[in-house]
Amino acid sequence: MHQDRHVARDISYSFSARTRGGRAMIRTMENLTGRIRLVKRVDTPVRVVVGQPLGRDELDRRACDGKSLMAFLRRKTYELSPRPINPADTGFEFQ
Repeated sequence: MHQDRHVARDISYSFSARTRGGRAMIRTMENLTGRIRLVKRVDTPVRVVVGQPLGRDELDRRACDGKSLMAFLRRKTYELSPRPINPADTGFEFQ
């Protein structure tokens, strides 16, 4: 087996489980939620975009409303994309 693929196959949180059943459950959840796509992309270059730091005042204004804060952070993140992204097309995790 190619060394890089072996390393890629080991991208997992399952090593944190204490029992064999726990490891199996974590692997199952990982495989159902996108781990396989991640492993396939290990050798694919990814462009990273770093924006300017967010002002503390911007975060403090939204700190008491979690939904507002997440919407603000999501919008700021999507604005970093070199290709325009419509957040409504991507969906949100954990909703």
